[in-house]
Amino acid sequence: MNYFPTWGKAKEVKEQLLASAQAQARPGEDSTLSRSPKTNAQFSVTSKTGISTGRPSPRPSHTSSFKSSPRFSPKPQTPVKGKKLKGRLMKVIGIRRFAGSMAPLNSRPHVEYLPPGKEDQLRETAKQLMKPGLGILAADDSLRQIGDRLKTLQLDNTEANRRRYHDMLLGGDIYMGDYFSGVLIREESLASTRHLGDKLKEKSVIKDPNVSLGIRFDKTVERLVGTEREYFTPGLDKLQDACQRMRESGAKFGLWRCVYRISECTPTRRALTENSICLARFAVICQQSGLVPIVAPEVLSEGTHGYTEAQEVWREILTTLVKTLLDYHVYLAGTLVRVTPVSPGQCYKGAKDLCRGAASTMKILNECLPPALGGVLLARDENLSKSISILNSCQTCRIKKPFFVSFCFSLVIQEGVASMWAGLDKNLKKARAELMKRAKLCSLASMGQYNPPRGSVFLITREVIY
Repeated sequence: MNYFPTWGKAKEVKEQLLASAQAQARPGEDSTLSRSPKTNAQFSVTSKTGISTGRPSPRPSHTSSFKSSPRFSPKPQTPVKGKKLKGRLMKVIGIRRFAGSMAPLNSRPHVEYLPPGKEDQLRETAKQLMKPGLGILAADDSLRQIGDRLKTLQLDNTEANRRRYHDMLLGGDIYMGDYFSGVLIREESLASTRHLGDKLKEKSVIKDPNVSLGIRFDKTVERLVGTEREYFTPGLDKLQDACQRMRESGAKFGLWRCVYRISECTPTRRALTENSICLARFAVICQQSGLVPIVAPEVLSEGTHGYTEAQEVWREILTTLVKTLLDYHVYLAGTLVRVTPVSPGQCYKGAKDLCRGAASTMKILNECLPPALGGVLLARDENLSKSISILNSCQTCRIKKPFFVSFCFSLVIQEGVASMWAGLDKNLKKARAELMKRAKLCSLASMGQYNPPRGSVFLITREVIY
């Protein structure tokens, strides 16, 4: 489609403008407008005698005459050359085309922001969860995982045994508020621990009222079709109803986990985008329901990748996640991020250095996450010694920390406690004492005050490897 008029027509318009300027320069002539027989767009000037002068008027008007005006001064008009006229026409047509493609402000999509009262509530809850020296106990095992653990203790996977197991972790004379700011369990496990959830609101099971209840909402991961062993987390279609129910049950925060796999061709851009959108949608739904979201990207430990490859993958994951959170208008001050430390794969043949992993982790967090974020939780389920050493190294390394880094441990705390309990009521006191001992070590490491025993192979140094 040709958007520009022919240059012959432009020359004719130019001549009409020059003739009209000369007509206005003659004083005392009363002119009226009349249509020219040539085209509908042209006008000629007619005097009082009725004789047409043949001079085109400057522009059509609804009035019957032109009056003298300062706009039509008798100054000599500079003729417009061809290139100059062409430039003006292209400029006018370009502006009109650009203005036509611009959407008005009132036609932009509406964004529903959180009210100020709910933002204050989410921010205060996030601050309570991220108090220095306190972490989150992740008792978020599924029914199948609890059954496998009970099987190692030679117990049947029944509701009564699952209730005894949760009572060993959360009940009794344990003052969890000394080392934990929250407890994370699954929604499906809430049925067997309903008595604990009700008593939690009554402040009788957990003695400290500052300990918050959290729910892990993700169920399982599924294969992402069209990719090489990459996964996504389904279940967002029923999340809003679940958040409302858990909020009424006394929960204050929720967690959603997405996994990534490192290989020569993974993670792909599709997997990064799909999982980031999933975590952002979860955060929006949680905040609309009054829960603090904990978005948990996790890199699987399988593979032969080293520290450099893991660091680059984590940079891609976190930058994509932060951009998606901002695109979905997630309130960052009321959002927490749980990450796993930067570490090589299980089949990595090189030397493994915990200090290097801690320094790489803090460097990535400092580069990719905004300071407005509510906080960062560190998760690692390998063993207690390595987890505590990496957490302590993250606090003592010489890298700026715009936000507090705490812990969210699960197996490293429960594993030894469950084996010490062994399903016997007479071992409850001893198992709970071991739980508090492990929790105290994690609390000291979260503040950089953990001193490993002499002769330990996991010595903490202050050397930072960039």
